[in-house]
Amino acid sequence: FADFLRTTPVQIPYLTTYIHCEFPESKQGQSILSMDKRSCQDIYGSLAFLTCFFLSVTFTVLPLLKHLYGWDMWYCLQVFWAGYKGYSQLAGADSQHLYDAFVVFDTRNQAVRDWVYNELIVNLETSGYRRFSLCLEERDWIPGLSCIENLHNAVYNSGKTVFVLSSGFNGGETVNGVIRQAFFLVQQQLL
Repeated sequence: FADFLRTTPVQIPYLTTYIHCEFPESKQGQSILSMDKRSCQDIYGSLAFLTCFFLSVTFTVLPLLKHLYGWDMWYCLQVFWAGYKGYSQLAGADSQHLYDAFVVFDTRNQAVRDWVYNELIVNLETSGYRRFSLCLEERDWIPGLSCIENLHNAVYNSGKTVFVLSSGFNGGETVNGVIRQAFFLVQQQLL
């Protein structure tokens, strides 16, 4: 600024009498034009370097971390925030589920239905060293509850969810609503 004031062709009134240094205190009251320009550099050079370095690293590293690990950082922040607010795991959350697995399949497709009841259930529930407890839509859902309530109970009362998908006879069969809703509930449970 002092170099600019010395070299500018613009006439600045009261330049030598009213424009004085205020900081640092050792230079307070001196005319800006009579000061050595390196005297302030000794005080603020390292501070300016550290500030610029910190800002440049912050504005390059934070966007990179957000791009690479944004969801992970958000999830960890939510977990820490919940712990900070005093939330804890529900009592009995570590206990065994009512079912080992919930089997989701298209009950309208006869081939899939036969395979689930005649192969999958026979091999997992009734034979073998370890017998699994499976939850099935037609067998274990409570009559009178809505479909979404039964689906919610089946997903959250089961340790795993098994999806049995088929392409149908012509290959163009779409996934029915129960399978789609079960997928969304399982995805929500994972989050």
